[in-house]
Amino acid sequence: MKPYKGYVAVVEMDVEAGVLLGHVADIGDVVTFQAERVADLEAEFHTSVDIYLETCSEIGKVPTKPHSGRFVVRTSPERHAAIVRAAAASGKSMNLWIADALTAAAGAAEYEPDQVVARSGRRNVRAAHSPLATEQPRSGRYKAATGHSPWQRVW
Repeated sequence: MKPYKGYVAVVEMDVEAGVLLGHVADIGDVVTFQAERVADLEAEFHTSVDIYLETCSEIGKVPTKPHSGRFVVRTSPERHAAIVRAAAASGKSMNLWIADALTAAAGAAEYEPDQVVARSGRRNVRAAHSPLATEQPRSGRYKAATGHSPWQRVW
């Protein structure tokens, strides 16, 4: 599936339920979607991203963007030289040595978003640190627009 608005989807199949389940990869928020047919999957992905962006706008949250895998690190010439020597001594390129060091420093801790900002029967959108975290909706606006509660359990 092609990226949409800079977001990439990961899809898996739930054989028991007979559905294709997807989520937006590499962002701190949870954006999921599902479809019963492959032909519908891309449209569901696009709709979920659009709902995520709209929801973030409504609550005043800056949407999380996927990471490119590139960033600049400023350091002293001495530290730079020490990194080059350490990488060479380990038989790795400087990029691989730095990536390994950062991975070890970051640990295996996964970011677990805990805030739900919008849900539907087919989509699940969560944004970290949302003021709507555990509150029930104050109005029936979402239900009126979609025909179901945004707090309906998706799975």
